This record gives sequence, structure tokens and C-alpha cells, in this order.
Amino acid sequence: MTDKPDAWWRPPPEHEGRAEQNRLKFKAQFGSFEAVEFDSFWLGTSMDGKHLAFQFHRPDGSAQRFALPGRMVEQFFAELAGSIEEMGQRQLAAAELDGKA
Repeated sequence: MTDKPDAWWRPPPEHEGRAEQNRLKFKAQFGSFEAVEFDSFWLGTSMDGKHLAFQFHRPDGSAQRFALPGRMVEQFFAELAGSIEEMGQRQLAAAELDGKA
């Protein structure tokens, strides 16, 4: 699977290329990340435990709410873990280029 068995979120080798292409396409179509930043959030579950709920607050005072059905939570966490890993790798690479790592 992966060279780190505890890295369960990584795609198997036969899907790595497709996963990377999907990430690149997403970033290209997303637009400005800074323009849609939130400054606070809440995370919780529905009373019946069937949804993972998010509430994001914008600097202008508006809020956006989302509820993820339970059947999608495992995939969400795999994508989240992979994205956090990539974020850390990019920040470390940038710090190394700046001589700060």
C-alpha cells in the first residue's frame, strides 16, 4: 500500500497519479483561497449522530453551514488527512527554500 502503514489516507501506488491530477485540477478551478478564508468555525454532529456538521464564520459576520452525511465521513477524513500532509510538506519545502527549516 504505502511505505508508511500508518498513513492509511494515502492512495495505493496504482492510484497516485490520478489522485495528484485530481488535486491539481481542484486547485486550478478553486480560484483564490484567500478570498474565501474563514476566521472561525464550529464542528459537531447532529443529535442522531448521522451527520458531521460544520459552521464557518466569515470576517464580514456571515456564516455558512454544511452537513456531511455519515456515509461520507470516512472519505472526508481520508481526504482531510492527505490534504493536511500535503500542506505540511509544502510549508516545509518553502521554509527550506527560505533557509528557515
